[in-house]
Amino acid sequence: MITDWSAQIPFHELSSPDLPDTPGVYVVFDGDKLLYVGMAGRDGRGSLRRRLRDHRDGNMVNMLKQYLWFALVQHLDSEPARTPQEAARRCRAFMMSRLSFRYLTCADGAHARAVESEIKRGKSKWGTPTLNGTGFEA
Repeated sequence: MITDWSAQIPFHELSSPDLPDTPGVYVVFDGDKLLYVGMAGRDGRGSLRRRLRDHRDGNMVNMLKQYLWFALVQHLDSEPARTPQEAARRCRAFMMSRLSFRYLTCADGAHARAVESEIKRGKSKWGTPTLNGTGFEA
């Protein structure tokens, strides 16, 4: 079992300089519920620092944002979002108010992919991720 995970960090407290500029895996939580697992470094150039900063800042269309909107955030308001910008604003507000993450550094992208795959199959101390694991339910 992998035990060198970081402490849990709320997205609103994320400080990019404090994150490693290396490949790795990250898990996202809503409270103690595992929502999502992702990895950085697939192409040999990505890093945890850049990937988590991009999630926090909404600088990219990413899977976490898509999963959050379609599976969770769209049901929180009585009125549907009328524009993509409104949907993105709601996702970011949800992330900043409720979500946290842990990360694990890896030697390279291949190791990060292997760890990510194991977590998606429910082989972690937190179980299977709700949003992108084998048990996905919207």
